[in-house]
Amino acid sequence: MVEQVNADIIVDNMHFYSNHADGTTLGNATAGARVEIADLRKPVLTVDAYATGTLETIRQLSIQSPIANVFGGQLDRIRVDGEASFDLQLRYPLGDKLNYAFTVGVRTNNGRLSIDGFTPPLTELSGLVTVTRDIIQAESLTGRFLGEPVSIDLARAADDMPKYSIIASATGIVTGEGLIGELGLPLAGRLRGSTPYSARILFPRGGTEEPVPLHIAVETNLEGLAVVMPVPVGKAPGETRPLSLHIEFPGSDRIGSFGSSAEDFKWSVSFLKEQEQWDFDRGVIAVGGAELTEPETRGLHIVGETPEVRLNEWLSMRSEESDRPGLGERIRSIDLIVDDLYAVGQHFSRHRVRVDRGAEEWLIELDGEGAVGSLVVPYDFSGDKSLVIDMARLILPGRDEVERDATDLTDPRTLPPLSIKVEDFALGLRHFGALEAEFIRIESGLEAVSITSRDDSFELSGVGRWVVDPADDAGQRSYLTAKLISTNIRRTTAHLNYQPGIVGQDMEVDIDVSWPGGPREDILAHLDGNIGIRLGSGQLDEVEPGAGRVFGLLSVVALPRRLSLDFRDVLGKGFARHRRQNGPGR
Repeated sequence: MVEQVNADIIVDNMHFYSNHADGTTLGNATAGARVEIADLRKPVLTVDAYATGTLETIRQLSIQSPIANVFGGQLDRIRVDGEASFDLQLRYPLGDKLNYAFTVGVRTNNGRLSIDGFTPPLTELSGLVTVTRDIIQAESLTGRFLGEPVSIDLARAADDMPKYSIIASATGIVTGEGLIGELGLPLAGRLRGSTPYSARILFPRGGTEEPVPLHIAVETNLEGLAVVMPVPVGKAPGETRPLSLHIEFPGSDRIGSFGSSAEDFKWSVSFLKEQEQWDFDRGVIAVGGAELTEPETRGLHIVGETPEVRLNEWLSMRSEESDRPGLGERIRSIDLIVDDLYAVGQHFSRHRVRVDRGAEEWLIELDGEGAVGSLVVPYDFSGDKSLVIDMARLILPGRDEVERDATDLTDPRTLPPLSIKVEDFALGLRHFGALEAEFIRIESGLEAVSITSRDDSFELSGVGRWVVDPADDAGQRSYLTAKLISTNIRRTTAHLNYQPGIVGQDMEVDIDVSWPGGPREDILAHLDGNIGIRLGSGQLDEVEPGAGRVFGLLSVVALPRRLSLDFRDVLGKGFARHRRQNGPGR
């Protein structure tokens, strides 16, 4: 719309022209423009003009001109600011309006551009952009994106991309600080360093029956950028991990993103605009070659298979020094098959882990050889809400011994109160039957106010502690005070993976011991303290010659009898038969 015009109009026979047209159009000031129709009998309007204004006034003018079709009608989504100027050469046959031609050169210095819904702007935009019906090109077009320099080029889409008209290509570097501070990724403190990237903005072709959305494609190998996150997402700065990221704008209130990293990590997520604010809606991360599926509920869903997960590290991820939700708060569910699972200081091999977000806690299901059952894990470990373990089977830390150093141990002070109920509990190959225990939090760690273990041959009850102890080489120590009562000594010792040695129906064991670290399979190799044993009537079990025979004589469970010079049980069934078979003196 021409708001104001001042021109000298000259008509010379069939020649119409003005050499000094001045005016204002949508805020753009034009001075000394030449407007001409060389022959009114075959009217072709030509315009040669230079105008000054702002990027916004030029955008508004472009929306109402043929330039809008070149950008596929996406100029409505573009937000610009800053001063600019443009040169216009237009040829417009009044009798053949579709056969027009134009050349527009837009020059800006220190401009600003952003896409609605994609928060970070392109700043310090400088250079020249030339647009015609057939070509678009940039000359020395530069700017800053996410706080770092970027170079930009413009070109028409190739013939093998018929759904797009214009492609803006950019190259630059991105830093961890820029991704967090400018882009708003909820990964405070978890991205460090920088990495080069290349990006393309694909403008859809206008006037098509099924137009595609505006599309941004980013490629990088992430070299130089450290991702301080648990396995399998984390990476060292020198590691290369090819990443392909795509962002689409299918509507004014929705943005979608999808992509992949290496061959075994894929994602598809979406964002919604609600009450003029953009926020994460829903999405899926698929690892280990799993297929992406459409999530039924809001939030982030993680599926697939992975070689390692340290559950505590993932569940403890929270936003740092920010009032915005972190990645941990975005997770809605997890369904993974994990080769090596580390949870609460323990190691499980090849388990399925299912996690769902509740109102105040994580609901976790484990299914594998070492653990079958559920856990209720509170979001806030510093509160009074207990971590509840309700399992059909729980074997700690699994059947394979795991080498752990002191730095890998769970700090018991970081754990909430524990409530444990397990139908079949074991420490490695030592089976304790049904276990119930209640742990409360104390200043140095956890205190077990009650521990009860019942099997068909014995019952154990007691109390204990798992605390930090700077004087211990491991940095922490566990204590157990308990009494074990057995009604079948052979069965009891077999369940506890100990050489039976004694046949009897009556045994009491008073236990007052400690060991470095927390729950572990190899407790007996590290015990300190006292164990008192009272045996009722019984006898030495049948043993084989050699070392087994000596073991029978020196068995720990038989030690009280030996100290009292009581060897009557040696004359029982096993030893007596051995003497008859081998003869005296052997």
